Amino acid sequence: MQSDGQEEEEKRRKLKEKMALKRLSIAQDLADAVMALADIRDGKGAMTEPALVASAGLLSALISAHKNWNSC
Repeated sequence: MQSDGQEEEEKRRKLKEKMALKRLSIAQDLADAVMALADIRDGKGAMTEPALVASAGLLSALISAHKNWNSC
């Protein structure tokens, strides 16, 4: 049986993990928005550089892989 201190520490750890996943989700949403903006603007204008769009896609994919890996 865990003591109150250990239970509180476990709750705190789980909350930190949850907050980190929320931050990653926000970063993923922003990366997806950059890719969507590039699609809408058809490669013309700001935020449509191929390296930026490719980096946003890679970031989004890595975050998805991390989320899926943790859910297994």
